[in-house]
Amino acid sequence: MLALGVVLALLVALIFVAGAVCSYIIAGLSGGSLRGPPAGGLIRALGAGWLILAVWATLGALLATLLRSTALAVGIGLVYSLGLESIITNLPIQNQTFKNAIEFLPGKNSTFLAGSFSDQGLTPPQPVNATQATLVLLAYTAAFVLLAALVFSRRDVN
Repeated sequence: MLALGVVLALLVALIFVAGAVCSYIIAGLSGGSLRGPPAGGLIRALGAGWLILAVWATLGALLATLLRSTALAVGIGLVYSLGLESIITNLPIQNQTFKNAIEFLPGKNSTFLAGSFSDQGLTPPQPVNATQATLVLLAYTAAFVLLAALVFSRRDVN
């Protein structure tokens, strides 16, 4: 899991570097300003990017551990993240408890956390702030790691 975290950190850093290079090229060609974001905001964005990827990677690790199959874990993870969670969040259920429960899904909190860096303001405003989204994603990451470790140690370690 530690190696996975390091690879995710490198991936996020490479994505940010590629984005910065492209932004500077476009700004230079269009005559825009060539200033970057403040250091604090950049560090928070790197951390948020890592956390979002960590949630999905640890879910994949848990599924791979449970199912003993990488391909099946990838398939089920994609079906959940791209299909099932979208269906659940778009159900026309007017129950307030259901609406509150949706705010704790990993995909929604990933979206809320990523959206917290936008200056444009979403309409309607996000129901969850960045702090709550971060805490929910940290809880999911910890739960996925602990469950994978528990299943692995109980089933595969003598």
